[in-house]
Formats: sequence, C-alpha cells, structure tokens
Amino acid sequence: MAEVKKERNRAIYEAVNRGEKTKDIAEQYGITISLIHSICKKEAVKVEKEKNPLYQMIKKYCEDERFCTRTY
Repeated sequence: MAEVKKERNRAIYEAVNRGEKTKDIAEQYGITISLIHSICKKEAVKVEKEKNPLYQMIKKYCEDERFCTRTY
C-alpha cells in the first residue's frame, strides 16, 4: 500500500508541475487542496535531495546490505 501512495504522490506532484488546477486534482484523487500542497512540498524536497551527489553516494552505499544497518 505504501508503494501505491508513493506513486500517487508523485503523480500529484507532476500534475501540479504541469499546471493542472489543484481543485481538479483534489476531485480526481478525493483529497483536500491543502493535502495536495503538503504532498507537493514533500515531493519537492525529495526531488532536490535526489539531485545532491552526496545523497546519491550514500544511497548507493546503503544499497549494499553489508553496510546498511537500517531497515526500510
């Protein structure tokens, strides 16, 4: 279920960036406009973080189970 929510949030973020009206998006997904704004803020942070080379290095490092002690 979490994966479905991630896909939905990314789709909402992309729809807003394409210029679709938040009211239409809210009706489509059955959520409030304020939740759309919250989702977009969080997705924007994720996008910026993914651009950071240090984050990419850490992410690649943690994909190796020998080095990653945290479960996701």
